[in-house]
Amino acid sequence: MKRGLIFLDIIIGLFIIGLIVVVSFPTLSLISKSFEKSKEMTELIYVAESTIESLKFRDEKSIKFLKDLEKTDDLEALFLEEENYISRVKLLNIHPDLWYLSISANKKDSEGGGAYVEIKVTIPK
Repeated sequence: MKRGLIFLDIIIGLFIIGLIVVVSFPTLSLISKSFEKSKEMTELIYVAESTIESLKFRDEKSIKFLKDLEKTDDLEALFLEEENYISRVKLLNIHPDLWYLSISANKKDSEGGGAYVEIKVTIPK
């Protein structure tokens, strides 16, 4: 009789542990996906901010790029390419003393459905 109760206790304990695992697994999966999305967004922000800093650096490449950007028809050009990301610079408004720019970054392999970051910035001429 006592052996049967111990066996029943073990079965009930395993059932409760299994139930907890089944309920918590989707939550852990969601947390993992959230961390991946957060990591990707952080990398995109880093790429966009790196582009801004490159433009503020005032080397020959950045000055030539900004001057060429003023002359283009569509006012959008590729400036900085990371290994997996693309950063684009778009001229929003021309001012005598300032450049109003929109810096966007996205993954190279994403076709419209991936993560996307856009930062608007003003850079003095």
